[in-house]
Amino acid sequence: MPLQRDQRPRLVDWLKLALAALATLAMVLLVAVLAERETEPPVVVAHRRFLLSLTSEEAGPGPLAEPARFGLVLERSEAVAGGLYGGYHAGGSGCRLGFWRGPRKAAPRRAPPGWQVALVPRGGEMLWLVAGADLSPRQLALLATALEHDTPLAEPLCHP
Repeated sequence: MPLQRDQRPRLVDWLKLALAALATLAMVLLVAVLAERETEPPVVVAHRRFLLSLTSEEAGPGPLAEPARFGLVLERSEAVAGGLYGGYHAGGSGCRLGFWRGPRKAAPRRAPPGWQVALVPRGGEMLWLVAGADLSPRQLALLATALEHDTPLAEPLCHP
């Protein structure tokens, strides 16, 4: 009768299994550490700061040449992501809008929940418009069209 080899795992087999498990864990951790974290674009952060500010700050130039023609008043402006961000409010209403004009590649493509965004190409730049619930999607579209074609608005942006 031939001798059969013992089929039970030996110490060497357990060490190989442990080494394979450690290598897999190390790879998973390496990928997790090196993976690029999704952070909010700087333009979104600038708009959040504008929304949280209770008082208007001394604002420099804004990204729009003639904000008054749209009934907008500049509250805050800052250089962000290679462009210029401006936080505006409309007339006597509490309606607040954010505008950023800068390089196309730096324009945020998504907006946080509850925000409406319109992207308007302007030559080699992009104009990023953002508004909350106090501006209807139709009004934002009308504003984006007026900015894109340099035409006046047919109606006021925000109703008091």
